[in-house]
Amino acid sequence: MNNQIILSALESQLAIKKAERDSYETSTSEPAFKATTQEVLESLRNNVSALIPSIMLDENRVEIMKCSNPNSWSALTVSLQNDWRSEDRKLYAKMNWYGSSATLQEENILNDVQIFGAVAAKLAWIEYEFLNNWRPKLLEINKPIQEMQSEIRKIDSSIHDIKYKIRQEGIDTYKTEGFSCTITPALNIEMDWEAEERPYILKENTPSIKLSTGRSKWDYVYAKAFKVIKTNKYKTTLEVTLSDDKVVEHTVTARSFNDFIDEVYNWQTERSKEHNDKMTEKFNTRYATK
Repeated sequence: MNNQIILSALESQLAIKKAERDSYETSTSEPAFKATTQEVLESLRNNVSALIPSIMLDENRVEIMKCSNPNSWSALTVSLQNDWRSEDRKLYAKMNWYGSSATLQEENILNDVQIFGAVAAKLAWIEYEFLNNWRPKLLEINKPIQEMQSEIRKIDSSIHDIKYKIRQEGIDTYKTEGFSCTITPALNIEMDWEAEERPYILKENTPSIKLSTGRSKWDYVYAKAFKVIKTNKYKTTLEVTLSDDKVVEHTVTARSFNDFIDEVYNWQTERSKEHNDKMTEKFNTRYATK
């Protein structure tokens, strides 16, 4: 089967899988995650401290926000750690917090201190709940999404592989004897000096691509078109059309030829469209109605 057909099929499949994942996240996993987070928050308020303002939760950590600072970087964190010293690498809870100071007038900071003390006193209960209730529930919520993500990664990998094959086939075609190419024009925004009001216009120009022709860094020409005359493992002879339309012939090393073809292929197949689309959008946004 043609690689381009395979690529189109894979990209369609990828779009479908991503849509299914997004739909499932919106309709199922996100509401379930929010409900579980609220359930854990209420459990902490009921069993640890009613002062806890809010939490952030995932399957490996719960961040208990401060009353005095809502930023997550300053939160009291209880995270599940692996005991690498044990044979079964058992999970255990670790409490982490940031120091501060307070006066009697700083009620929120004093509340934070009370929360910290309550969490420390109830750390064994939190560890049990995390390992036996909260984490299993979160893992179950995330399982379908992780399976979908795995499928998406596999399709992405297949797309990458087929794109590489298509690219190599294209580059090989550019390197065959008799192949000729004129560089795709580039659109640029320029002032129209011939018009009375000198408006900005989109002007098409033919770019030139550098071809190294010798050992010195000064040995090069810029080609706006070329034809492969003769090629082998070590060198290639090209008929090159320069920017002034002069046609010359150059024999270059395999490395110079490969670098040149890579640049040409990238421009012809991707960069020219990206550049022209960008210039067209910029022109339409800034100058088209002026």
